[in-house]
Amino acid sequence: MSDGLEGLHVLVTRPQRFAAPLARAVEERGGRVTLCPALEILGPEDPRCLAQLHEEFLRGVAAAVFVSRNAVEWALRLAPAPRALAEIPALAPGPGSAALLRQRGFRRVLSPVSGTGSEALLEVEELGHANIAGATILLFRGQGGRALLRRELRRRGARLHCLKVYRRAAPPHGHALLGRLLREDPPDLTVVTSGDALRNLYAMCEEKSLRQTLERLPLLVPASRVAALARARLAEDTQVSIATGADNAGLLRGIQVFYKEFRARRGPAGITREDNP
Repeated sequence: MSDGLEGLHVLVTRPQRFAAPLARAVEERGGRVTLCPALEILGPEDPRCLAQLHEEFLRGVAAAVFVSRNAVEWALRLAPAPRALAEIPALAPGPGSAALLRQRGFRRVLSPVSGTGSEALLEVEELGHANIAGATILLFRGQGGRALLRRELRRRGARLHCLKVYRRAAPPHGHALLGRLLREDPPDLTVVTSGDALRNLYAMCEEKSLRQTLERLPLLVPASRVAALARARLAEDTQVSIATGADNAGLLRGIQVFYKEFRARRGPAGITREDNP
């Protein structure tokens, strides 16, 4: 498959600081990107939520589980003893968060060998019942979100401390940009990386006609769970593709796969098959 993405217009809805590397990768391959964040990451309501994690407490902790890159960043920003925290074995659901943990000084980092996300993380041997029953486990997560990890870790017998270190919120701006985009220059593909972002994105379309336009645009998501949420509200024939992961590499591969199909439909002159005489 060619790496080129010439003529492809991609709408990326990740928070801006995470969207920039993906945008660069698409643009370097000849594509065009519009950034319109549908999610904002904020700190916790209580900035002292990790006050209990002093060095003496951390000596009794068997492992720390981080649900995302956001969890890693906010945990280390708020922890009273970040160096001691980094001495604990850490588990992450994907390569992006695992790499960030290593960059931040964690020496023992585990992540799924196959797949990404909570389901894949629960398959890691070190989180099996035999290894965590009776053990103290820290789970760094956002406010809200899925209950799967905390429910399953408790079922396996862990003494679990759930620590909400960040919040997800709808951005205060973006409605005007999204409306103008859908009226004047609709993208060929929209990238959405979470259920919260998906809900926020459609809520940003206040006009029914714009919402209908958005619901017909092809969508790229990182997991079957988000795809199911999307299909429940999109037009029946809207294309929903699933990337190999929520990290930039997985999303870029998903964009490239979509582009191959996109070019086949458009043809070399940029004319859809339906337009050919």
